[in-house]
Amino acid sequence: MKKIVSKVFLIMLLLLPVGVLADMGAPEIKSYELIVTNPDGVDYYTDYSKTTTSHIDKDAEVTVNYESNDGYSITINETGKSGYLNTLDGLTIKKDKLDPEEALGSGISKYDTKHKALVYAEDGVDILTGPASAYSKVTHLKKGTELEFEYYSGAEGIVYIYVKTDDGNGWIDILNEKVLIENDSQYLFAYDVETECGVIPKNTIIRPTYRTDMWSRKALFNYEGCETLQYTFRSEKIFNINKSKHLANVVLNIYKDTDSDSEIIGTIPSGAEFYIYGGVSTYEGADKVIYYVKYGDSFGYIYPQDGETTYIDYIEEVEDITNYKAKAEEPKKVEPKKEEKKDDNGLSSETIVIICVIGGLTLALGTLVTIILVNKKKKNKVENVKDSNE
Repeated sequence: MKKIVSKVFLIMLLLLPVGVLADMGAPEIKSYELIVTNPDGVDYYTDYSKTTTSHIDKDAEVTVNYESNDGYSITINETGKSGYLNTLDGLTIKKDKLDPEEALGSGISKYDTKHKALVYAEDGVDILTGPASAYSKVTHLKKGTELEFEYYSGAEGIVYIYVKTDDGNGWIDILNEKVLIENDSQYLFAYDVETECGVIPKNTIIRPTYRTDMWSRKALFNYEGCETLQYTFRSEKIFNINKSKHLANVVLNIYKDTDSDSEIIGTIPSGAEFYIYGGVSTYEGADKVIYYVKYGDSFGYIYPQDGETTYIDYIEEVEDITNYKAKAEEPKKVEPKKEEKKDDNGLSSETIVIICVIGGLTLALGTLVTIILVNKKKKNKVENVKDSNE
């Protein structure tokens, strides 16, 4: 059972960076009501093929359930029938302003703290009176405008955010990279990635300031002063870092790089607990997954087979591992060799000391020899005088 749970978790771990399923459908908006104002009424489609049409009379009220690039999904309030509109021409929104505080809990949510946003579209973005394209325009924001927001719409993922500016307050659409919102994740470049900022090398960990909506699934990376928007949805080379605790069921080698021929920088003993920070699939098979791990002070990659690890727990805390990684891989500092001071003759102080020592020893030895010779000479002289007296 534990093996099954572990396997399921590892699959989920690969999906965590995206946060959504592959097919999320249309982004959810807060529904709103329209009134048909065209004197001749409007036509609508009754199926996805948009071949069968029906008619809505003037003054009829309809509810827009969601909108996409293909049009609008509607319900006719009086009859309950559903259909699709290509445009909203000939219809007028019933209530042209949505107060976020009044709408809380009905498709509108609020953060506990303010979050940042950045206008990223080249032609900027409009502020609207409500969180949908049918609402009126308040003002226009240029690219590069920095914003803050608390309120947002969208249950599965943020679609509109409510902002306050000097020129007016209202809702802005963040879809399709028009507006980026505050990011709280770190990403690991498991392989070299070619970008307009040059090649971002493997093993680089970056915490982007901003990201796109979850349907665009990109993050704005700043690398050496250059910004690049990179796709992160189930990327083979870039993955979101999520921490979880695991148990090694066998001895696992920790490799420096994703290449199994790279240097082994450590091992995880059987029975030891360690942390997985995310992974990428090699697409060689269902179990061929590479994981970025930490054991002790070692960060690196493992290639576990089925049953070689057991999932213990998911860690919800947001942990910045960029500094840990830098600390773990920081090369040892080598103190530079001190330069020896030299005198005017080009001799170092060490050489001068050695010369003085040798000179002192030579002088002492010479003095000792002289004393011995003098004493010997005096002794011979005394013995000669003694002999002559006898």
